[in-house]
Amino acid sequence: MLTPKLLEILRSYWKVRRPVAWLFPGDRAGEPITRDAVRHACAKAHDLSGLSKPVTPHSLRHAFAVHLLEAGADVRTIQLLLGSRHHRP
Repeated sequence: MLTPKLLEILRSYWKVRRPVAWLFPGDRAGEPITRDAVRHACAKAHDLSGLSKPVTPHSLRHAFAVHLLEAGADVRTIQLLLGSRHHRP
């Protein structure tokens, strides 16, 4: 579900950084980026953007789900894509 532009950016990032275990490694060797680091990146992006609405991992997740729903995706597919823990089989 990556746009061609985002895929190009991620490939360029990978070529430069060459991460071994995680595409976005954390500060600790062998560990992924932390939730706090992602929240911090969102807060920084919000400050730089000048947007009045919040930019948080939750708001991005919600916007993604809404866009999928508006594009005609069914709720079960959205649950699977979001990795919802509260879905029924």
